[in-house]
Order: sequence, then structure tokens, then C-alpha cells
Amino acid sequence: MTKWYAFDQNNSRGVWLLPAQIVVVEGASAEHAWTRFMDTNPDMSFCDCCGDRWSEYVDSEFESRPDPSKLRKPYREETGVPWLCFMAADGSQSVVGWNDGEGR
Repeated sequence: MTKWYAFDQNNSRGVWLLPAQIVVVEGASAEHAWTRFMDTNPDMSFCDCCGDRWSEYVDSEFESRPDPSKLRKPYREETGVPWLCFMAADGSQSVVGWNDGEGR
């Protein structure tokens, strides 16, 4: 049985990177979800000047894919980066934009 784990992006140098400010990953455990996310995005884990871009700390844990309304919207809308991305166990991803109620 899998769960969904939310990870927050650190704002290194005041810049946000894709896929989103918060990524919610499906996995067998928090460690499994973290590994899946880092394996999918190996170039995004570290900033030369500011350190780790993503935190292994699990911001939230869910029994099933959460409704976006259950997650907080972070920071500002004008970043140009979606606020939320879901990564399912099958590898599919869906992004929730600032004005979206659903993934797109």
C-alpha cells in the first residue's frame, strides 16, 4: 500500500524551479517517495551557492492522493512556476497551476 508525501522546494537565490514549489509523490514510504523524486529530477537537488534545493522533510503525509485544497498554497503567484505537482507511482505527473482547481 502506498501513501502520498509532500516535499517543499527551498527558494535558493530567490528562484523557483520546475516542476513546482511543492511536489507530492506517491511511494511505499517517505524514503521511497524521496528517492523516486530525486531519481526523476537528479539535477534539481542542489544549488552551488545555497545548498539543498529540496528538503527531505515530509511536509504532509496522506493515505490517498490529496485534493489540492488540502495543501497550502505557498508564496507568490508571479513566480512563473506552478505551486503543486503530483507524481504517481506509475510515473505519471500532473501539475496544478495557481488558478487551477484540478491537475492539468
